[in-house]
Amino acid sequence: MNVIRFLEAMGEINDDMIMEVADIMEQTNEQENRARIHTGRRRLFRTLLIAAAIAAVLSATAFAAYSYLLSTPEQAVKAVKQEIRRWEELGIIAPQGDIGEDVLSVRKTEEPTELSAYYFHRIIRPHYQVALRWDKGYLVCKIDMADGKLYDISLCAYADEDDPIVGEGDIGYFRDNLDDLIPEGLTLDMLCERLMEYWGFQGYMLAPTTDSFYDWQNITYSGELPVRELWNQPYATVYFNGDQEGVPMFIELNGFNPPGEAHTILMIGTNHAVG
Repeated sequence: MNVIRFLEAMGEINDDMIMEVADIMEQTNEQENRARIHTGRRRLFRTLLIAAAIAAVLSATAFAAYSYLLSTPEQAVKAVKQEIRRWEELGIIAPQGDIGEDVLSVRKTEEPTELSAYYFHRIIRPHYQVALRWDKGYLVCKIDMADGKLYDISLCAYADEDDPIVGEGDIGYFRDNLDDLIPEGLTLDMLCERLMEYWGFQGYMLAPTTDSFYDWQNITYSGELPVRELWNQPYATVYFNGDQEGVPMFIELNGFNPPGEAHTILMIGTNHAVG
């Protein structure tokens, strides 16, 4: 960013604010300034430029202008579709085809939020929550406003009548349509490695989580486990190096069987209550 664009980003920052910051800087470095009295205008320009930078950091206008990659619902929806394609390319999810233009909702959360102990005190950064629907399924997800990456998704695929029946519940049949969500041969290790690449983390560990109130602990899965075998089993938790310390991501795969609408939902990301 050049100086002109940087100054434009400051928007409504007034000259008085910049001069006040500059005055504090000059008072703090009074002895240094006396020793370099002959630097003249060069020194003044440097001080003012640094003061302007500090003022910009303190300015909500500048922060909003240059810290957020996504700032409108339209940008968020477009980015979600692009990131879903990225997940397909990485082999995190199976190809979803045309996810269409049916936008159910877009909701913006501008302030960082710390969740309760039941969500491991996960800090959620400013984001858009986007819900999309198409003929074969739907998606509910959160996308980070700053880096434009998905970090929490629920992806649903509706089963076809020719998908094999794999069980019967009180209200209908379960059908195996896991191929609509899970790439062939995908194991937990492979999934975690691909998520690690996407999020830019440096390592991971599959490990259990514990609920001290209910005295409940979930399962520690082997990394060699095929992801499709998580279907209707307790969720898996994984800790990534570079993520919020001591806070896991989760992976869950559930089947549902309402009459005529059997479907499977894959959930990956940050938000899951303990237990």
